[in-house]
Amino acid sequence: MIGAGVLFATFLALSAAFPGTHFENAPNSNCSKCNSPPVWTATVMLIHKQFLGLEKEFGFAKMTQDQVKNRTSIFGGYEKESIFSKGEHCYHTIALYDLGVVYQVNLKTDKCKVYRIKWDMPKYGVPEQGKCLGTAFTGSNNTKYEGLQYDTWVAPFPTGYQMIGLTKKHCIPTFAQFKSKFDGERSYTFLNFEPERVDEEDFEIPSQCRNVRPAPIDLFVDEFGNLPFSYYVV
Repeated sequence: MIGAGVLFATFLALSAAFPGTHFENAPNSNCSKCNSPPVWTATVMLIHKQFLGLEKEFGFAKMTQDQVKNRTSIFGGYEKESIFSKGEHCYHTIALYDLGVVYQVNLKTDKCKVYRIKWDMPKYGVPEQGKCLGTAFTGSNNTKYEGLQYDTWVAPFPTGYQMIGLTKKHCIPTFAQFKSKFDGERSYTFLNFEPERVDEEDFEIPSQCRNVRPAPIDLFVDEFGNLPFSYYVV
């Protein structure tokens, strides 16, 4: 269970991280339990920090989640910087969870790597054992102005926590944050969310991957089941 002190501390952290939001009656607002759309496509903005912020990733990608066919496509680019190096990368990644396979094409080098994966597809909805943190507005909570109302949920994990914002109407994810002592902090912002949209060409196995054998190691994912944006540089 999550104690009131942890909830309040998380609320303060979230308020600091998202100063453009207005929370109502946090941390004990009544959130609405809901189910997010099983199939969707969105533009996702990623910020990933590891090793006390010494390694950072910033990315934009087209992401498609298809829970009906148990698959994910990520198509975009990211910039990675650390105290040792800095570089930009573009990629297309296809995860087929039923087959336990991930295909990754580096669009700059036109090379493919194939990985095994044993994780279930992550769900961007109300987390199991989730607690309602509060109701917020991005923008203005005044009906005269523009604003988007959403509920914020937080759930503990053995090594960290998961937090997600879901709209009051239709249960659309607005942001997701995962914090872990192993994988650092990973934050997603969802833009241009389109339920029921799937572009089948995004799931066609790239020709560069057809004769590639799976790597001798499994693909690394965090304990929340998230696929990393960067994977391995090929």
